[in-house]
Amino acid sequence: MKSRLLQVILGLLLIADIVYSFRQHEHKPLDGDLAVITAPSAHYTTVLTEPFAAKAVLHQQSYAATNRPFCHQAMVFYYKDVYRKLAPYANDKIKFLYKFSGFFHLIIQLLIACAMLLWVFHKKQVYRTHGLAVAVLLSVLFQTHGYAGSIGIIDQSVTYTFFYAMPMAGWMLLMLPMLYDNRIGKWSVFLQVLIAVVWWMAAFVLAMSGPLIAPLGLLFGGTWMVLYLFRKTEEFHLPRSVFAIIAITGLFACSAYSMYAGSFNAENGTSVPLLFRYEKWLSGMMQYFVKDLSFLLIAIILLVNLRFFKNANRKIPAYVWLILLLCAVYLVLLPFGGYRPYRPLVIRSDVFLPVTLILFYLLLRSTLSVLSAKQYDWKYVAMLLVFAAIFTYSDKPQLTDNRCQIQQIRRLQTAEQAEAVLPKDCPLLTWDTSQDGYGLPEAAQMLYYWGITDRVKPYRYAE
Repeated sequence: MKSRLLQVILGLLLIADIVYSFRQHEHKPLDGDLAVITAPSAHYTTVLTEPFAAKAVLHQQSYAATNRPFCHQAMVFYYKDVYRKLAPYANDKIKFLYKFSGFFHLIIQLLIACAMLLWVFHKKQVYRTHGLAVAVLLSVLFQTHGYAGSIGIIDQSVTYTFFYAMPMAGWMLLMLPMLYDNRIGKWSVFLQVLIAVVWWMAAFVLAMSGPLIAPLGLLFGGTWMVLYLFRKTEEFHLPRSVFAIIAITGLFACSAYSMYAGSFNAENGTSVPLLFRYEKWLSGMMQYFVKDLSFLLIAIILLVNLRFFKNANRKIPAYVWLILLLCAVYLVLLPFGGYRPYRPLVIRSDVFLPVTLILFYLLLRSTLSVLSAKQYDWKYVAMLLVFAAIFTYSDKPQLTDNRCQIQQIRRLQTAEQAEAVLPKDCPLLTWDTSQDGYGLPEAAQMLYYWGITDRVKPYRYAE
């Protein structure tokens, strides 16, 4: 009876946190890249017609986002095709647009959460109470505010969610078959090859989506190939079936292709000396891990779990050390990705996302191991409760973030001038309120497309 009651409480907490996440997401302002990508602006027309980046690879033509076509196409599909199907049912198009964006954030959050739990629960006999406890722990780790600047997964900008969190959700789902490699390896060679070819197609789409997947594919694929050649895959619990050989080799090839196509990206970072980038990176690394309590709290839980393992004479699996090594290599190589003024210290939560997900996996997997082995006492449960409470408290609601932007939209709706002049209170579908005019024509076009204005209403910001 007590166990059933605890399960109900944990289930209600999980649902409440999911609803709370949506409430936070739906009140985020619309960012400055949304309109220029979905309209699209002339800057982004080529990438939408080049899913294989043929102009870049075959003709060395430089244009925006050469190796990110599928993220762009996903944004256009969601904000045009999907929106057009659902918007007629909304009475207030303005509120609906923000809920529509918030819902996408939530979909990606749930996809990542489900994929994470599948990884965490793999080869574990999970009791319902323990599984729900781990799910609640994961849920509070999703920070919209609070510690989002260091361990944020779902960005406040919906465009960044399309370009970072969405491809990572796809990566986590794509890699799931590797967990069942022993089972897949017993299938016929023909079936393994067939599945690998389909998997390869998905890998290509992911490699050509966002800036994270291609480097991860090269890092993982290259490491796997080296360990396979030296017959070390079994030691590190890595896949080694016919399916895995074809799939991972294909992933490496797709990632290499994406990196080459990306070398022609017109949006590549400012060309600054590598030494300068590493100086900024070092400064960023020194600040990143101490700017809030998130990493300290995660480290405390991991160290406590490690102590439980040692007391139980359990060794840390070799693959854990390999994962940590790859995380370190990934971070060290970040400056090679170029330098962008909006990411002045090179490292930021968006590029740190793969490491964040690894930390969450290690935290949840080790916690589940302790809970499943029943090696804990009331002090351990109290520690987890305090951990969850701190993370929940840190993620305070900010349900007025988009209020100013909504007021700007309503001003534009009632404007009668040939070119409306909006106050510089906050940007509307642009990154700032400067006078350069970047993104304003596309913003006016998309507001009309979304049925918010009765015609295309050009606007600018007051001087």
